[in-house]
Amino acid sequence: MLTSYPNTQRTTFSRGDFLNILEEVIPQDDNVVVIYSGIWTFAHLFKVDPLKVSDYILDCIEYYIGKEKTLILPAFCASDFVRTKIFDIKRSLPRESGLLSISALKRKEFARTHNPMHSYLVKGPLQKDVLNLHSTTSWGDDSILSWMVDVNARICPMGLDWNSACSPFHRIEEIFQVPYRYYKKFNGTMYNDGVFVRKCSEIKYSYPLNNILDLDYSIVIPTLRDGYKISESSDSRILMQSSSAKDILSATQDVLNNDIYAYVKNKHDAINWVEKFKNAEIESLGEDEIYNNVDKKNHT
Repeated sequence: MLTSYPNTQRTTFSRGDFLNILEEVIPQDDNVVVIYSGIWTFAHLFKVDPLKVSDYILDCIEYYIGKEKTLILPAFCASDFVRTKIFDIKRSLPRESGLLSISALKRKEFARTHNPMHSYLVKGPLQKDVLNLHSTTSWGDDSILSWMVDVNARICPMGLDWNSACSPFHRIEEIFQVPYRYYKKFNGTMYNDGVFVRKCSEIKYSYPLNNILDLDYSIVIPTLRDGYKISESSDSRILMQSSSAKDILSATQDVLNNDIYAYVKNKHDAINWVEKFKNAEIESLGEDEIYNNVDKKNHT
């Protein structure tokens, strides 16, 4: 039975309402919770100063998660890093991940991983485990996405559909070595609050340079819903769902086993690029962009 949380503030959408949604979607026995958020879709429901609403929502989430669980938020700034070649652990705002992550970045309890493109903010007992991941590649065997599967983290899109919170779906693309991607190394400089740390890089299993792919990860959802499990809020005012990382990996594996191009809506264009242009694009990489120290065996 769900706990009836008390309403501590007179709001259109109360703190108690929000906590009840969290309880519907995040089981109490989950030890690791990963939230991909788009609070702009529901923040207006709270009668809270717009400049403070992301902190208010984060306060609610932290209260519900508690100190015994590990909370993880994405803190992506890939576009900025590719453009500027600078990653500052404290100052590079995770604009690609939204206001909730920007609020978490300002809190001392959260530590940020050192991935210059796809970093995460982590709070809780397993913080050091995450920070110690080697992350040879963005989505590889020693990446945070692989670790999420190992600990069977609870993956929660909040205010977003699954296709917009798709990072866990990339894990299977690297496992299967989907043909429409290739490894590319992105290089730059890392700072910590303006202080030089070291040269840095991230190796991503990248899509074509001219971005010809029309990717749709939501094709996995029927398989995930029918063969595994999705928990979702019964309150239609906030779109929030969740599933376990292991179930997501299994569902994506089922889908890509049937069709390695299942994620790609414009499959013909993708195949044409693979057959006619992929090798030339790889050969055009600079020496500092090439990464060859991984098993590129195609598992299809």
